[in-house]
Amino acid sequence: MHILLSARLGATRIRLSQAARARRARKDVAVVRLPKSGGVVIRPPPARKAARAARARDYFYGARSELAPHSRTVGFSELRVYRVGGGPRAPSSALPIGARACAAAALPLGAAAAAAPSTAAAS
Repeated sequence: MHILLSARLGATRIRLSQAARARRARKDVAVVRLPKSGGVVIRPPPARKAARAARARDYFYGARSELAPHSRTVGFSELRVYRVGGGPRAPSSALPIGARACAAAALPLGAAAAAAPSTAAAS
């Protein structure tokens, strides 16, 4: 791979160090500075940290705290995993030789393999 152009947005110090490194390595590499838009404001690290925390809280609890996530501990023997929906299927040419795609909707994932050991489930 031959890089001829490296573009940096704003970061002058990084751009200058990359330009010097590029000149030492190859003469034909150009490192250019792209100006930031007029409305760009650099936020201090505490503000960025608070914004990340707010996005995570919104994801789990909802924008208006309408969701209520909770955890529950169960034993492994009580756990059942189901596949819901078909989703895209792999073409038969992608399956091992002699295998057929099988539909295992609403069966526990282990039950599909036990019911038809010679077939491969496409996922």
